[in-house]
Amino acid sequence: MNVAICDDDSCFCELLKNKLLAKFHTSCAEIVIIDTYTISQKLVDETAKKNYQILFLDIDMPTENGFLIADRISKILPQCFIVFVTSHDFLVFEAIKKHPFGFIRKSKIDFELEPIIDDLLSAGLYKQQFYTIKKYNDFIRIPLYTIQYIESKGNNVLFHVGKDIYSKKARISDVERELPSLQFIRISRSFIVNLAEVYGAITTSGLILKNGEHLSVSRDRINQVKQAYLNYLRGGF
Repeated sequence: MNVAICDDDSCFCELLKNKLLAKFHTSCAEIVIIDTYTISQKLVDETAKKNYQILFLDIDMPTENGFLIADRISKILPQCFIVFVTSHDFLVFEAIKKHPFGFIRKSKIDFELEPIIDDLLSAGLYKQQFYTIKKYNDFIRIPLYTIQYIESKGNNVLFHVGKDIYSKKARISDVERELPSLQFIRISRSFIVNLAEVYGAITTSGLILKNGEHLSVSRDRINQVKQAYLNYLRGGF
């Protein structure tokens, strides 16, 4: 697994690297390689070649703020998990708008780093998971992370995956039980949403997906959905 740290403070880079290596050593069976960068452009130049799965990115970089860097990295590696790191608590609220995997406050690194790593490892497994649908004599394997939302229609459940829609004869409640609850949330009687696909705030009028679609959220589920989304944005801590 390839991991990158980008922070203009070289001492903090080494501190975070050592903490990550110690945690990954006890929690991850893979070989973990961690690269550190104090110059953001060098990170961008190396990203495609190194194929980073995880990036710990300081928000307050000198030449270009971390939000802009994150946008550039996401265009190169859309599936890279980005964790924002900051010494300014007030930037946490700005970070949420960028939909990172999570964020860590430097002042609370000893409390917030470990749960983030646990969630990153779980999410990595999630990206290797599939939902299988039987179609005639064939089986279609849909990567979970590609599912935008799931819709109940008549006796069928429809899986919306980009421009494709896959149908399965089933009850949505049964499908709900088969999905990881940290990633998928039932928002109404007829819809389940992948939290990674939610864009912006969840309100009483519903939610907007990254593809621009609007879905309604049931009144009796609104608080549960908001909390699930907040937990997702915080990486579970």
